[in-house]
Amino acid sequence: MIRCIRLKLSATQQRIIHAKATATLEAQDPYGVAYGAGPSRLSYQPSHSPKRLYANENARVLRKSLANLSHGSYALPAVFVRSLQKAVDKTGAIHLDDAVSRLSRLNLHIIVHHLIRQKKGNLAAAIILQALKDSPRMARRRVISPKSLSVLFRDRNNFSFLNSVSYSRKIPPNLSPTVHQQSSPPPSIRLQTILDMLEILQDVRYRRPAEMYLLTIKACCDESLFHLAAKVYVGLVEEWITEGRVAEGAHPDDFHPGGGPPRGWNKEEGDRWWTGVRTWRWPGEVLSPHDRLDLWHPRHLSLPEKMRNFPVPLATSPPTLVPHPHSSLLNAIILSLKLDPTQVAPHEFASSMRALAILSNTVLSRTLPILGLHQLLRKCKDAPFKPDVYPEGMSREESEDAWAYTAFTQVHVTLMSLLWSPPISAGNMGLIVAAQNAELASQLSSDTPCSAQHCPLPTYTYSLPPLSLQSCTLLLSYAFRKLKAPSLLTSLLDYMRNVFGRLGVGKNVNGWNEIIRGAGAVGLSHVADDAAKVLLGDVGKDNRRMDEREMAAQNKMGINKAPKELVPALQQELSMLEQGEVEANEQTLLAFIHHLAATSQFPRLVTLIYTLIPYLAHSRHSSHILDDTEGLEVGASGRPKSSKLMPKIYLSLLKALERAGRVGLAQRIFGVALYEERAAWEAYHTANPLYTSFPGELRCSQELFTTMLQTYSQLLSPPSISLKGIKVPKYAESLSVGDQVAALGLDIHHLARTRWKEGWIDKAEMKGSGGERYWRGLMACCWSRWNLASALSSTPNNFGGLPPLSRPVEREMIGVMKDMEAWGISAPEIMRARLQGRKIDEGSRLFWQKGQGRSKERKGDAEKLLKRIMGET
Repeated sequence: MIRCIRLKLSATQQRIIHAKATATLEAQDPYGVAYGAGPSRLSYQPSHSPKRLYANENARVLRKSLANLSHGSYALPAVFVRSLQKAVDKTGAIHLDDAVSRLSRLNLHIIVHHLIRQKKGNLAAAIILQALKDSPRMARRRVISPKSLSVLFRDRNNFSFLNSVSYSRKIPPNLSPTVHQQSSPPPSIRLQTILDMLEILQDVRYRRPAEMYLLTIKACCDESLFHLAAKVYVGLVEEWITEGRVAEGAHPDDFHPGGGPPRGWNKEEGDRWWTGVRTWRWPGEVLSPHDRLDLWHPRHLSLPEKMRNFPVPLATSPPTLVPHPHSSLLNAIILSLKLDPTQVAPHEFASSMRALAILSNTVLSRTLPILGLHQLLRKCKDAPFKPDVYPEGMSREESEDAWAYTAFTQVHVTLMSLLWSPPISAGNMGLIVAAQNAELASQLSSDTPCSAQHCPLPTYTYSLPPLSLQSCTLLLSYAFRKLKAPSLLTSLLDYMRNVFGRLGVGKNVNGWNEIIRGAGAVGLSHVADDAAKVLLGDVGKDNRRMDEREMAAQNKMGINKAPKELVPALQQELSMLEQGEVEANEQTLLAFIHHLAATSQFPRLVTLIYTLIPYLAHSRHSSHILDDTEGLEVGASGRPKSSKLMPKIYLSLLKALERAGRVGLAQRIFGVALYEERAAWEAYHTANPLYTSFPGELRCSQELFTTMLQTYSQLLSPPSISLKGIKVPKYAESLSVGDQVAALGLDIHHLARTRWKEGWIDKAEMKGSGGERYWRGLMACCWSRWNLASALSSTPNNFGGLPPLSRPVEREMIGVMKDMEAWGISAPEIMRARLQGRKIDEGSRLFWQKGQGRSKERKGDAEKLLKRIMGET
């Protein structure tokens, strides 16, 4: 318990003040009256009461005592009070009492600002909290000024919090954790102090600055308590919504504890503040959206408890007691979430999923007054299915309906609600342009609090505003790729046409990119083909007949999935889309390549490659002579020079060719990509001789080498007699097919290792699943040469032991294992067993131990959830 302070003047000091007061009274006598002077000779003396002089002298002594404190006096609140008491007693003028609540506001202000200057924000927060707790409830609004709170929380350097690395328990990743393992540790004492202060100020409805919320949220995220940060932000949203709506005429009793309309709300009798939350359920939904508001709403933030002090002080619009819940506060939480269960501890993943579910609750209730929801919707779309995370205090359910209570279901139901009922009405149509501008501004300055920005607030900010074009594009991608539910696209496309007029005009081509990329999965392949013809011109045209493989692939993907009313709507939009009206970008080409690979249009893919890279369509011995009419730049060898494409396009082409099984063409594209990278580096270095680093967008990623290894490994299944159309190293031309594939893979690895040493590979790309897939591809290429199958217990052995390894093969394996350890990955057990001449069980992990790599992402989880909700399964 903090020892509290009270300042009193001693007897000597009181005599000094009395003498000054007497001299002041004597000075008020008219000067020169005895000599005949009139009252006009009265000199001006401001009136100072003894109480005012008492306070000034008190403050002067306190400042002097604070300046003389040693550095060790700021260790703990109790030590600070004891040291301050000794310093004051030495002056002989005042002494300390035992009640901080009896401190005047001036003295508390002096102590707090002294601690701010000393960068002792934690100590200042503890003093303020103790003063708030010791004061009567109605007097807490006069303890500290909002400006002092703003100055205190403005600078993060004033505070010292425990970060997640030092504070979190060292728990390895676990994909099947228990409820106890998912429980988060309690917040640190320093963080709990600020949370208690925020709760007291919220209880008495005292003004809190934006800097206080921003620092509190970031401190919670630093300790991996993301659900606490989400609760703080949701409390801010609810108070903003409540005060704003009450100021415009709503009644406090009409608020549901979760932020939505009350249970008995009638749409015909409702006001314009309510957009309507569905209270009925689909056949297999178990919980309605209205019930979900209760499930994931923080209990201590329930609105009926806040209504006890409402509306005193009087509500205003816009609210003045709390800052606007700006997107910078929301993005501070979203960008800190840890949603990979294979890389973090179970309690960190559970806290992240709970935070995401709590934040999505504000979208489900249509109360989040944020114009740019792109970051939040993207996190919800990419939320993993497993492991299950339930609300705090809820034990793991073993019933058949346990899936309905998980955080995964909560976030995906939120996204589905936006597809079923987009937030649009006659009252908020004017916010469309503001939504676009605010989303761009939030991306440019996502860390700046709203009080530091001069962003004009729209007049109607007490509900979820209309979705921006970027958010609609993300929902379009979600419906195509995750849900694969074309029935949900009708409402979304109607919404986009009503709000934006068209799906894309000018540079807004992202909507068409998503249609090209995902239309084939829902039976709209012809729509994607037609859109590609319009957007890409000659590159997207196709004048051939569909082969049997392509027809089988499209039938397998569901050619009849598209609803009848959706196809005419897209065809109408496509007919209005004239060639050249929409500018295609790099993402358009990437989406078209993905579409061709997904629909198995491999002959068309090869034609596209020769169109993009005409260098590959000609050989040195070609009889065709190029001229200027073809628009190609001819090189010294008579072949057209290779096109300058971005590394992302080369990577997309390699992945498509891996799926097509065209290893020879993939090898040629890989060589062109490396050649263009070297040419781009030389041009960049010539133009910028002072720069030694190469921009990442011009550099081939590690994924390019991984894809090439996986493509080479296809040559071993099924095994062939010889490699045709593949350029094999000269030293391996006379070797077997297995040794030739291993030589190709090792050459790729030598290139990657050289780039690693030269700093051309981002080390983050080799961590987690990226590094594991690379080494898996290399081991698959060398599987036959290293004879790794002999180390399995199921492999019969007629010689009584494993066949010995030759010296070159042994050196290769040892070198690869050393490279693995240098890149931060331990060698798999099967390689160790092969070198040691022993066998391992077939059921054991052949590559990495459980929890070290990334678990395979389960596909179709969102699609299965939708079918379960609709009662189709």
